[in-house]
Order: sequence, then structure tokens, then C-alpha cells
Amino acid sequence: MLTKVYRVVRLVTVAAGLYTGVKELRSGYSSRKHLWQILRRLVRQLG
Repeated sequence: MLTKVYRVVRLVTVAAGLYTGVKELRSGYSSRKHLWQILRRLVRQLG
């Protein structure tokens, strides 16, 4: 039960991170360096 909740929470955080990344890319604000920061944050959340 608890693992199920944890998995859902992790999925939501990853989805939120991806959504913000895509939104920032769309606005053209994101540089390559900034994209790397987003990716590293996502990897840290997954790990």
C-alpha cells in the first residue's frame, strides 16, 4: 500500500518536472545549460 502511494507521488513529481521543462522550452527562455539543470533535478528525484 505504502509503496503504491510512494510510486504515485514520484510519478507526479517527475511529471511536474517534465511539464515545467517543456513549458520553459516552449517560451524559448531555456538555454542548454538550464535544460541540463532540469534534467539533473529529474534524475535526482528518480534516483
